[in-house]
Amino acid sequence: MIGLDRPIKPEWIYKLLNMVNVNDKPSEYNVPFENIATELTGKEGKRKVRTIIFRSFIYSMQNTRAFIQSNPIMELTKSRSLEFMRPIYLAKLIFDYEICRFIIPKFQLYKNKNNKKTKDFYENFLFYVYYCNFTLW
Repeated sequence: MIGLDRPIKPEWIYKLLNMVNVNDKPSEYNVPFENIATELTGKEGKRKVRTIIFRSFIYSMQNTRAFIQSNPIMELTKSRSLEFMRPIYLAKLIFDYEICRFIIPKFQLYKNKNNKKTKDFYENFLFYVYYCNFTLW
């Protein structure tokens, strides 16, 4: 896949990963995901977003696509809040998709070093990226 061409909300990832069970078939979550991503219109758009979420957060950490296997992000999602998981989901997408790695420097998050909010966000983001990269994978 070259890039992301659909909107993806962390809430959708969180709800879907909390819903899935180990050893279930991924196809069992086609209809339930349509109820999660209510902002999206059209079955094709919902299918593509579901595919991106499954590809990044489930399939990339297992050998088969026939059934769902446990992985660290699923385990963490089930035990942590959405606010805790947001930067982890973002970091995972950045690791998985080159387009995300290309766009992030464009934000220039650390441009204004005197802005405490920007600096705190940037440092927290780097901490989560570091945590994900070296602890979960």
